[in-house]
Amino acid sequence: MQHGTLRPKKPECRFTDWYDVARLLNSIEDLELYFAEATLQHDDQSGHAKLVENTHSRICGAEMSTTRFEAEEWITKGKVHLLQSDYNRCGGLTELRRITGMATAHNVQVMPHNWKTGITSAAAIHYQFAVGNAPYFEYVHPDFCDGELRKYLVTPEAELVDGGFEKPTAPGYGIDLNQQFMANL
Repeated sequence: MQHGTLRPKKPECRFTDWYDVARLLNSIEDLELYFAEATLQHDDQSGHAKLVENTHSRICGAEMSTTRFEAEEWITKGKVHLLQSDYNRCGGLTELRRITGMATAHNVQVMPHNWKTGITSAAAIHYQFAVGNAPYFEYVHPDFCDGELRKYLVTPEAELVDGGFEKPTAPGYGIDLNQQFMANL
């Protein structure tokens, strides 16, 4: 079974004015974006809400949230369609499960933010198979990342197969620390 088909259409904007982002997203609506990420500053919930009200694109938020209570504010005040809580910032997988349960109750999808290391990528793959409301997760292949911890910390690296990942079968996260890399730190 595969999960997590790649969706390449996800622009990052980081504008300061919701109106400018709305104009941009509305002008490229024919591209049928799956979502728009980092459209405004990470603490601008009211701007995100206005953006949601004035576009047809799915809008993400909560990438920098640190608790389920903040994530809930992104749903109720920011009106986002998709939460991107980060495993490391929100309190780990247990808290992320709580966030996912809350998001499910509000009919909001979860797409965990994932950028750090091969460990968090392995955790993200397992998490995605374990919950029903996270059809995608953010994955950065090591070849596209400059960070040594992302490139070399774990082995084996999960392999993309037809835009998704196979369900892991090895114990734990299915990875080991790269001892040669660790010895050279």
